[in-house]
Amino acid sequence: MLPNGALVVAGGRPALNLWASPSGAAAGPWLKYDLPTEHNKLATSAADKFCTAFEHANVSLGWYQSSCYTTVSALNADTGLVCYEKQGATSGGGKAVPAACRFSGSTQYCMRFTIASK
Repeated sequence: MLPNGALVVAGGRPALNLWASPSGAAAGPWLKYDLPTEHNKLATSAADKFCTAFEHANVSLGWYQSSCYTTVSALNADTGLVCYEKQGATSGGGKAVPAACRFSGSTQYCMRFTIASK
């Protein structure tokens, strides 16, 4: 929970998302942010970007480019930090990762976000 009362959670598999309830109510309404899409908008290097096929991923995609491990921390009243992982070709799922989306290794990223309370 941010100091302003907004409730924020993040998670992955099959997708990688950040959800926020600006009112702090568990019942919502919830705002959903697709982290690979937001990440790709900010990345300046092609090597740092998620495969575009992983943007807006869901269970029907059948493969993953991230783990389910995320961390959310408050920085100040309205601002937080979400940390997540971009994984290579062995990241799991039922289907093989498309050749265009394979790379070796894994990288951790953190992204700052702002959620104004309501």
